[in-house]
Amino acid sequence: AAEVEIVVTNHALLAIDALESFAVLPEHDAVVVDEAHELVDRVTGVATDELTAPMVQRAAGRARRIVDGTEDLTDAAAALEAALATLPEGRIVELPEQLATSVALVRDAARDVVSEIGRAKQADDGARKVAVAMVEAVHETAERVAAHSPYDVTWVSQDARRGSVLKVAPLSVNGLL
Repeated sequence: AAEVEIVVTNHALLAIDALESFAVLPEHDAVVVDEAHELVDRVTGVATDELTAPMVQRAAGRARRIVDGTEDLTDAAAALEAALATLPEGRIVELPEQLATSVALVRDAARDVVSEIGRAKQADDGARKVAVAMVEAVHETAERVAAHSPYDVTWVSQDARRGSVLKVAPLSVNGLL
């Protein structure tokens, strides 16, 4: 792809290339967007992060295969679950105290677990990478929710399979693109 003159891709890959810190597509001078009326929704979807108690529990479980000391992350998952259980579905204009506290616990515990994994010796490199990726994703989303930026919108949705889902997305993707 780096040597061709034209690359055809989809909206999601274009959004990932624009939003992530690493290049997915080769350098380019122009972009032609087909079905451009759908681009904002696709980019918003890529830029939307989710946080659930089971997601935090899975990250803690994966990290537990590499290091001890994941109890705080497991406890933070329980606190997040309890906080989300008190919230109705819909937009969160101001973070309720219980939610803010639980998200901060998740953020801090995830950061500590990532540090522990970094110090772990004799861990399988593949397992380490998976654990770090899962825990870092939890950390980054919790950090984003905790920041409660005026440029983001945060809301709770109910999913039949996953229960309460805390979501955060940019209000506008113009600046991201």
